Amino acid sequence: MPDIENRINEGVTYEISDDKFAVAVAVSALGRIPEGLVAITVRAGKYAAFHFEEKYIGDFWSSFCPNPEVKAKYRLNYATPRFEVFNQDLQPNGYTEVYIPTTD
Repeated sequence: MPDIENRINEGVTYEISDDKFAVAVAVSALGRIPEGLVAITVRAGKYAAFHFEEKYIGDFWSSFCPNPEVKAKYRLNYATPRFEVFNQDLQPNGYTEVYIPTTD
């Protein structure tokens, strides 16, 4: 990965999803953006956090997320980007963490 100015949380990457996918890192301030990369701002707000074993990722996206009762219960907002966290504590141990914005 190119050298990214002002990077925080070294060793943590994010997959950001809305109508497309992006791999991202967090920065403390926007600096020079390396050629071929873009800046994405994830809005501040409330997110529902889901932490589960990776073996359930398919069920999570195909059955849990599209379920209207689940969407209503957790007040999930799919109109804004959601993200998944990747770090040395999660995936190597078989876990996934997904954050979906809420309508609050």
